[in-house]
Amino acid sequence: MPDNVVFLADCISSRETLDKVEQMEAAMFAPAHAQAQADVKELVRYNRDKVYEAAEKILYICGGAGLL
Repeated sequence: MPDNVVFLADCISSRETLDKVEQMEAAMFAPAHAQAQADVKELVRYNRDKVYEAAEKILYICGGAGLL
């Protein structure tokens, strides 16, 4: 992410979607913002980590650190 800007509209459905994608099997995946590849598990992990990172920051700002 070159500009370090994350847009996270709905972290619950984002996590559910990432869980589904991680379980998918296909010859090739074509992510919207990454190179086409046969295995997206690493990309899913990276995105999941970013979702949790954003959620933790939001909770910290709201005074609820450590709730995730």
